[in-house]
Amino acid sequence: METSPSIFRGVSISTATTPWLPIGQLAPLVAAAGYSGIDIACRPSVHDPAKPAGWGNNAAILNLDAIETQTPGFVTALRDHGLVCPVLLSYASADEVETVQRLAESARTLGAGALRLSLPLSDRESQRDAFLSQKSAWENLIANEAFQDLRFLIETHDKTLCSSVSAALRIIGDLPMERTGVIYDVANTAVEGSEPIEVCLALLGAHLAGIHIKDIKARPDENRWNGLRFDHVPPGEGLINWPAFMAALARSGYRGWLTMENFTGFELGPERIVQDAAWLRALLGEQRDVSS
Repeated sequence: METSPSIFRGVSISTATTPWLPIGQLAPLVAAAGYSGIDIACRPSVHDPAKPAGWGNNAAILNLDAIETQTPGFVTALRDHGLVCPVLLSYASADEVETVQRLAESARTLGAGALRLSLPLSDRESQRDAFLSQKSAWENLIANEAFQDLRFLIETHDKTLCSSVSAALRIIGDLPMERTGVIYDVANTAVEGSEPIEVCLALLGAHLAGIHIKDIKARPDENRWNGLRFDHVPPGEGLINWPAFMAALARSGYRGWLTMENFTGFELGPERIVQDAAWLRALLGEQRDVSS
């Protein structure tokens, strides 16, 4: 990608944040904006074109309920426009073995070497028991010979069992790095699980498998435990010091993918794809200037 300095493998965009068009119409716009990949989100979904949104009204999501019939169309759209799918972004957990099998087959067809799984909080058991149960499920997953060709990822995400880098590594830290990894979403960790960036990058090491780029801001809310509510804002307009983050990322030796995940500006339509690419181009250009 033109916006990507040579130290990074490439820059992609998540279809969780591109709800306006089906993949066949979306792919050429993404390629024209300069992206080299599309992280395809997959979950049960519907689409109401009058109300585009990240979830519930998204034309670009791979529908889990029709994954076998829809995947070939996604493959064609990517291939026709010179794009790849770095990660299939699912919302299944490691203990949902049948669903993971279906997702794994789709990931293989897409040429995605990685499949993201979820670690949801449980309302049926204690969180400690849920944590131990998920850790065991991940160990079984990695030991399963049917999945030896894929890398499974978890994402630092608020309202899950792995809101921090440390929590994520408690799940997968003892598993092979070539088979497991962490998508580091620093905006999510600003909501829950904040730890010093340099410490996070050092702890992750080769487990660092992806970077999500979005931004948030805080406002007072007396009903929240910490007195704050967090809202998505356009990249560069929130709490994250992106130049400092990118400099730390470069110093850490990270050479993987960056994924744009802007959950704002849906009313702008596909033009927002171009705007985000321009912002990222400027950010990465500034990072090159700082590191040169």
